[in-house]
Amino acid sequence: MTKKEILKAIEKMYEDHILEMEQVKLLIDGKRVKNLPPVKKEECEFGKWLYGDAQKIKVILGLQIYSTMEIIHEYWHLMYAKIYDLYYLDNESMLKKVFFLHRRLSKEEAKEAREYYAALEKASTDLLEELNTATRRVLALKERMFTQFD
Repeated sequence: MTKKEILKAIEKMYEDHILEMEQVKLLIDGKRVKNLPPVKKEECEFGKWLYGDAQKIKVILGLQIYSTMEIIHEYWHLMYAKIYDLYYLDNESMLKKVFFLHRRLSKEEAKEAREYYAALEKASTDLLEELNTATRRVLALKERMFTQFD
């Protein structure tokens, strides 16, 4: 894992996360969404990256940055799961899944979904800030720091 590779991975995680937020926003806006993020934190691209090479990433980013990202990421998925459940929990028919249909929310449920989305946006902002911090950290590291992983 080279310095360039980790910087590229962080940039990709940043971009992927923005795309995930756009998909969730479409859902909140009542649109059909074909590519919703996975509910489980280990299954999204960020989770695969964060947990896949966890030991290497912890060393490169430092335990504090890694732990902060992990906590924010987990919270993001908790809030997202609440939104997902509101739209899809009782909507498990195969036909509806094929056509990317979600159930229609009551006014109370829609309000609840918007409240969860507000928390999701805050977590998203925090996660993106932490990715920026990670980028600055990696840029500040000497190239020899990365040779130990070859």
